[in-house]
Amino acid sequence: MSVSIENLGGIQRKITLTISAESISQEMKKRLNDLAGKVRIDGFRRGKVPTKIIQERYGASVYSDAMNELINKEYVDTLKAANIVPAGAPQVVPAQEKIEQDKPVVFHASFEVYPEIELKDFSTLNIEKPAATLQESDVDTAIVRVREQRATKAEDGEKLLPELTDDFILSLGVKGGIDELKKEVRKNLERELKYTLKNKVKSHVIEQLLAAHDFEVPQALIEQEAERMREDSKRYFKQMNSKIKLPEIPLDLFKENAKKNVKVGLLFSEILEKKQITATPEKIDEHVRDMATMYDDAERAVQWILNDKKQLENIRAQVQEDILIEKILEAAKVTEKTLSYEELLKQGAQQ
Repeated sequence: MSVSIENLGGIQRKITLTISAESISQEMKKRLNDLAGKVRIDGFRRGKVPTKIIQERYGASVYSDAMNELINKEYVDTLKAANIVPAGAPQVVPAQEKIEQDKPVVFHASFEVYPEIELKDFSTLNIEKPAATLQESDVDTAIVRVREQRATKAEDGEKLLPELTDDFILSLGVKGGIDELKKEVRKNLERELKYTLKNKVKSHVIEQLLAAHDFEVPQALIEQEAERMREDSKRYFKQMNSKIKLPEIPLDLFKENAKKNVKVGLLFSEILEKKQITATPEKIDEHVRDMATMYDDAERAVQWILNDKKQLENIRAQVQEDILIEKILEAAKVTEKTLSYEELLKQGAQQ
């Protein structure tokens, strides 16, 4: 066998594989012999079927399997020897119009590689960092919304909000009257505010990173991400209403966002590697305990999260991202913009 690697420009590569007739013959012989010991054909005992009959009945299929095996092995070995990491599966096509057995066969394997990303100086980034403080009026507004959710209608159609009695507050799962209700609502709003601010800052950082870095994104990765997004959408709609049979959603609907997701992922991976960012056990534990505050029994929730390997791995990745964002903010030009809690929520709803 012989191979050659061609750079087609950018992230496009092509490997030309020439597979000798001898290699094909040896692989065919091995597979036919193996098949002869397994197949059952009327008139012959197992393992006693003549090779000629095996060849006549299964030769085309065996030849195809043998070629796929040889091409795949040579392709993988070539990539390994050249220290090339492909971004997705190759497109393999024969170089000649007609493939003949007992003759060498030439194939072209076209594929993409991961782009080389030159990270920009983070000090050139201009990032807007929103800030907001929770006010007592925000707590009162949230309590009114809770009452509106439990409202009834009078005979004339007027909306009647329930009074903030101890019994009503107890029906919400809060003991201790109006003061405890306000404490509980404030705690929930503060948690929501914290994560809203965090996500908005992350969104601004991503926008600036994407604007500052221009590189080719592998189409194979875009296709994979678009397919993942489509499957997520199908699962979501099925959960919403399992009785409705939806038509197949065109993959192109997801490709724009898929490209953005892939580009962000490649950028983050490059930054994590170049800046040697790792999630320390202390940071992971801090993140886990913060998540656990959403549960009534926080300590039990901590143990449940720590024992879930998949969830813990996701948390590790999230912590790495958080550290990455912090490092970019430390270097970038940051402009703080103060918003009210309501303004912040409205901005989030509009995105």
